[in-house]
Amino acid sequence: MRWTRQPLRAISLGLAIMLLISMSVVGVSLVLNPAVAVGRSAWLKIVTSAWKGTSCGIYDGVDTGFSGDDVEVNTPMCIDPSVSGFADRFNVTGLEAFVEVYGLKPEMGLIQMQGIFGINATGFAKISWTIDDNWGLLVLVKAKSYYGEEIGKGSPFKGIIIYALAIPPRSMTEEAKEKFLNMSGLYTEWTSGVFNYVGNVTINDDGLIDYHADYFDFNLPRAGLGSGPFDILNGTHVDLASFSEIFGNETKAGTPVNAWVARATKIFKVFHAHSWYNVKDNLSFAQIKIYDLDHTDPTSEASLIQAAVTGEDGQSRYTREIYPTEEGLTDGRFENNKLVPVPLQIFNLANQTVFHGGIVGTSNPTLSDYYVGAPHLNATVRIWWETVVINQTIYYGKYINGSLSATLLLPLGRYRPDFVGPLNIWHNVTNPSGDYPVVDIINATVFYAHFCTFDNDTAIAFPSYDPETGRYGEDSARYATMDLDGDGVEEDMTGQQLVNAIVSINLKTTDDVAYYMTKNILMTNVTGCTDGRHKYRGELIEDMARLPNATVWYELYRDSDRDGIPEYFELLDVSSFWVLFGKHVYFNTSVMYNPGDARNLGDIPEGPTLTDIENPERIGDEDVRESNYFKGNWSILVADVIYAKTLTLKDDKPYIGLDIIVKWKGGWRNVCPGSEDQVATIYVKNPYGISARKINWVSQPGFTAIYNATFKKYVPDVTTKKSIDWDTPIVRLADIVGYTRGRLNITTYVYDVVFYVVNTLGNPLPPSDTEVCLRLPNGNFYCRTPTIDESIVTGMMWSYKHFGEGNATFFQLPGNKGPYGVRITYMGVQVYYKIDVINILQKTEILVLTTSFPTTTTTTFTTVTTYTPTTITVATTIYRTFIQTSTLTISPMLKVDVNINGYKCPNDVVAGLIFTSFSGKLVDADESVIMLYNPNGSVLKLNYERISSGVYKFKHQLTDTSEPGTYVILVIASFKESYALSSASFTVNLDICKLFTLIEDIKRDISILNNRLAQTNESTNLNSTEEQLISLLTQLETVVNNLRENAGERQKSQDLEQVSNMISELKNKLSQAALDNSSIKEDVKSIQERLENIESILLNVLTTINRQEDYSAELTKSVPSVSSMLSYMVVAITFAVGVLLAILIMLLKRYVLSE
Repeated sequence: MRWTRQPLRAISLGLAIMLLISMSVVGVSLVLNPAVAVGRSAWLKIVTSAWKGTSCGIYDGVDTGFSGDDVEVNTPMCIDPSVSGFADRFNVTGLEAFVEVYGLKPEMGLIQMQGIFGINATGFAKISWTIDDNWGLLVLVKAKSYYGEEIGKGSPFKGIIIYALAIPPRSMTEEAKEKFLNMSGLYTEWTSGVFNYVGNVTINDDGLIDYHADYFDFNLPRAGLGSGPFDILNGTHVDLASFSEIFGNETKAGTPVNAWVARATKIFKVFHAHSWYNVKDNLSFAQIKIYDLDHTDPTSEASLIQAAVTGEDGQSRYTREIYPTEEGLTDGRFENNKLVPVPLQIFNLANQTVFHGGIVGTSNPTLSDYYVGAPHLNATVRIWWETVVINQTIYYGKYINGSLSATLLLPLGRYRPDFVGPLNIWHNVTNPSGDYPVVDIINATVFYAHFCTFDNDTAIAFPSYDPETGRYGEDSARYATMDLDGDGVEEDMTGQQLVNAIVSINLKTTDDVAYYMTKNILMTNVTGCTDGRHKYRGELIEDMARLPNATVWYELYRDSDRDGIPEYFELLDVSSFWVLFGKHVYFNTSVMYNPGDARNLGDIPEGPTLTDIENPERIGDEDVRESNYFKGNWSILVADVIYAKTLTLKDDKPYIGLDIIVKWKGGWRNVCPGSEDQVATIYVKNPYGISARKINWVSQPGFTAIYNATFKKYVPDVTTKKSIDWDTPIVRLADIVGYTRGRLNITTYVYDVVFYVVNTLGNPLPPSDTEVCLRLPNGNFYCRTPTIDESIVTGMMWSYKHFGEGNATFFQLPGNKGPYGVRITYMGVQVYYKIDVINILQKTEILVLTTSFPTTTTTTFTTVTTYTPTTITVATTIYRTFIQTSTLTISPMLKVDVNINGYKCPNDVVAGLIFTSFSGKLVDADESVIMLYNPNGSVLKLNYERISSGVYKFKHQLTDTSEPGTYVILVIASFKESYALSSASFTVNLDICKLFTLIEDIKRDISILNNRLAQTNESTNLNSTEEQLISLLTQLETVVNNLRENAGERQKSQDLEQVSNMISELKNKLSQAALDNSSIKEDVKSIQERLENIESILLNVLTTINRQEDYSAELTKSVPSVSSMLSYMVVAITFAVGVLLAILIMLLKRYVLSE
């Protein structure tokens, strides 16, 4: 088929208006021609003016379908393989657009919907219609919202229309043509008789008209924009049949031969978010959201039309609408794409006219305005960082105010537009002047601050200088200052600073609720000041916290003439914006989104998934690219929060400021055991008020603190309290170099405690034999240990040296807490203990503690003291206390790491007892013998030493070569009139160690399998299997403990049966996993074999423990007299020989001495 060429004659745009403006949409069809409608179709390839397409080279035998056509030439619907840019290759897809087709009746009395059509991932859409061939066709491509709402669906002149193709009806009358042209108001040529026909026309992205010389030219040379976004296709032999024949032609595979290339109007924007400090002070992982102003309900989620996030360079990242999707992921060519496609509107919907005429200067010589007669969009851009709205930028109006140019920002290497107004082609990353890249600079309210923390006591300070070395020592306090009294003079606070304090910043919302902790990594340094950075990289100042501030700007809303419109909007000639949107969009706002409200919490920057997984330190671009979760997909970081998807701010949640919280455990450098306590809270309603401010910025709110005698602390005055309040003794603002303010000095509820420890005569206890332990409110003890080395900071001698004899100083303890107690031990003997020596610590305390020593009493024994030996069996969690006589106590040390014969027993298995001491509760023994009976029958005499009155110390450590079996320790103590015995037995059960070693090995192997399958994206997952194993381990512990507690055989049997069932279930699950994935078959087989070994080992343990219980029953029989004890020892040969020899030796020695 051949389309007749037309000679070039200028054509009025009026036909576009004829077709698209003046037609009424009615609910019923008018009388149609008697011709029967034929179902036809055509293909569209929907791209943008940046598209660099080429022919696909498919033979179709037609050479007159469009300009440049040939039998093996197609429309430029295939991408030119030589181009690599994101915009050059960009397809408009069904993710953000849809197609509507309307039929145009020749009499122009009807626009009839033909259907709504989707677009695939490569930008192709197949449309169809059923109207007669002499009708016209109107094809509209409309934008969707970001989450897929079809804006303006079902009506030709609603929604954001980003492309239109008009094929006029055949045989239009002159009257009809003139009618449409008169309604357009664009040209007078028609009425003057200059033009009297219609040809191929394009109104381009710049609003200018391009006339096609003959056939429709998809690659119009002017401006390099090609055809679109508004095209008229017409010719002598053009009708819907010929259109379908050329553009509906398909290959045998059902793919298009010649798709109509529809270049929709989308600009590609780059946004750069930075703070007030510098254009290079980047804000990474900020949310960028673009809202429509004109076509959607402000309260509807459809008003959100585009979104992106920023990378560590502060610039936008966008990975949607990329095909194949891998190109937008890690190592894809667009993995860090910065271009954000934004739709523009090509129609003035109020009068149903295509925007036309270009962007031209106004007739008013006093204004530098340009009328926007081109596709454009009124929109609002909002930026969130750390959940808070930190910038709003309005693109609005029918004029451009400024110059149609861009200025190069040298520090950034980017161009900034020199005008304000609606989004249009001059905002594109490459503007009509060829400037590249053009970037929208977002100047956001994020500020810096330091926080310095001190205790609330100036009387006692940690030593700051070592006079012997003549220098600051490693543990000495560094120089620090603070203006305590507010007189403008800094006092020396050296030794008062809190070192290693944790400072957190929590953002707050209504009802004083803290909803989010910022990602500032803050800990105080040796000067007591924070020097950590924010977790997100991109900042210029590397040692300060970053604080999000609201966008409250009351100056913008002054209405001096009281006409209901603020002067700011009147001066910009956008009063209509205030009238239409003032109640929904306003600058003096302080709002946020709560991460917990996000439907995709796991995806967003504030969620749990975005972490520092790759070098360099902190979170940056590589942590998105290299993450197994994100895989380089930046767009999934966009927060899906319902109220953040609407243009209106009325439904957003208030941001009312932040809490600065200081947490402290206690002790110099925060070394006390336990967790941190909250020792200061500062509520900052206006973070700008405490931030580092440049001199030319807007003034900060006033700050005045006054002393409150009732509470004995400084409090904010009425004015100051509007911007900052606190619960801590003193808060002061200080300047940092080059800025006003920026440093917040805080004294905290932290105090020192001093104990003077003396004996009953008032003499200080010697530091070499004295230990003073402070009992903390959390139950932990923090001790000053016996020492003669004055350099040991935790030693008693160090405290004596710096603060005087008898002095045990404990620094910087959390206040408003209690009780604090103290325990004093002298030469291993407790001489003082009180759990609440300080009930609640509210100031620095200095206390004198008088200790006492234990008195010695003498007791005569007329009979031999009976004893009850105790058996300790290897177990895991429950320790059985040694049952001793009232005379002697043997104290074992439990929880010892033991490696027996190559098997590492669990830390809490009593497999290697270290006997630390035995003591006589009444008097010192004249002589004692300690003997160890080994499982092999050998006897070892253990040495011991007296460490204090009635307290002796001895030790025996099992090693890797120690034998399994039962060990018995016998202590025989000789007194003046009698003697006493105490004993203990314990069992080293190698099978227990084997058992737990085996379980740990299996757990490790299953974990390795899980990780291996996850890395290869296999569907098989053994997580639940691993959970079963943990359950099995817990059950085994219960079994062993039941056995140790002498549970009945029935219970033992039930426990063993339960474990056996669990093992069987686990083996079956492993078998199923192997069926799902043959690659792990051998690994599963190995694990199953070891599971079978667990049952056999457990049976051995049961048998062994039964024998031990029988032995213990014999061993623990009471011994009422010496003769009966000796009789018992005869029965147990190995055990008795040792006991008898020891007793005889002592009796003989006593007899000789008495003689």
